[in-house]
Amino acid sequence: MAKRRTFKEQRKLNKESVRHFMVASKALKAVLTGHRMSHDKWASDVERANKCMQMAFLKDDKVFEMANNLLRKYNALRKKGNKDE
Repeated sequence: MAKRRTFKEQRKLNKESVRHFMVASKALKAVLTGHRMSHDKWASDVERANKCMQMAFLKDDKVFEMANNLLRKYNALRKKGNKDE
């Protein structure tokens, strides 16, 4: 018989799930709405952001590294794009 989780354990698991999903959704939004260097690179980044979403649902901790890389890249592109205007 499986051990039942306590309320605190379940709440901790839910918070971790939310953290995974939030970082993945921020990365996806940054890629979809961000400045683009070329269509090929952007299409590759969209695929990486979608992979982040899949990893978030599986609660894979590698999602944080991949999403942070995308966020850094698109935040830098956004800042560079605002200077050109």
